[in-house]
Amino acid sequence: MKKRGIVLGLLFTINLLFPVTGIHKAFSMPDSITEDTIKSKIVRQAINYGLDPAIALSVAKQESNFNRAAKSPVGAIGLFQLMPQTAEDLGVNPYYINENIEGGISYLKSLKDQFGSTKLALAAYNAGPGAVNRYGGIPPYHETQNYVKNIMYYYQDYQKNPDPVLIRRNDADIQDYQVAVNVQNEDQKPETPDEVQKQQNSENKNIFAHFWEYIS
Repeated sequence: MKKRGIVLGLLFTINLLFPVTGIHKAFSMPDSITEDTIKSKIVRQAINYGLDPAIALSVAKQESNFNRAAKSPVGAIGLFQLMPQTAEDLGVNPYYINENIEGGISYLKSLKDQFGSTKLALAAYNAGPGAVNRYGGIPPYHETQNYVKNIMYYYQDYQKNPDPVLIRRNDADIQDYQVAVNVQNEDQKPETPDEVQKQQNSENKNIFAHFWEYIS
C-alpha cells in the first residue's frame, strides 16, 4: 500500500513537471517507427488534404530531416516543427507523430489555399502569413529565402528521383506518385479524434506497463 502511494505521488509529480506531454514524454520508450514509416504517414496525410506529397516530404526534410524528436532552440516541435501556439490553434498535440504531421500538412495546405502559390505558402510557413502580406511576396529575410530555395530544390529532386514511398503501394491510401499529386479523394479522411485517442490510449497503456514492470 505504501509502495502504491509513493508511485501515485511520483506520477502526480511527473504530470506537474510535464504539463503538455505528461507521462508519455517523461517515460517515452524506444519504438520501431522508421523513417520509411514516417514518410508513408506524411504521404498518406498529404493525399488526404489534397497537397502534393512531394512538397509535404520536402518541408519535413527541411524542417526536421524526418527526426520526430527534433526541437528547435525557439521551441518548435517535431517533424513539421510546430510552435506550441500554432499547434494549439490547430488543435493538435505536436508530440504525437500523427498529430504533428496532420497539423503541419493542414497548416501548409491552408497557406497554399490562402496565397495560391507554393513558394508563398512556404515563405508563410517559415516567416508567417503577416510577413508575406506585408512584403507582397517572399520576405527579404535571408533565412526565409534560403528556406524556400532549399525546399524547392528537394521538391524538384523528388520529382526527378521519387522516393520509394511515393511510387509503391504499401496500403490503400498510398497511390502511384504521378496519380497522387493530382488526386483529391474525398473518401480518404484524416484520422478522426476517436482514432487518435485510441492510439494515444494504447501508447499510454504500453508506457504504464513498462513503468509497473520497472518498479515491481
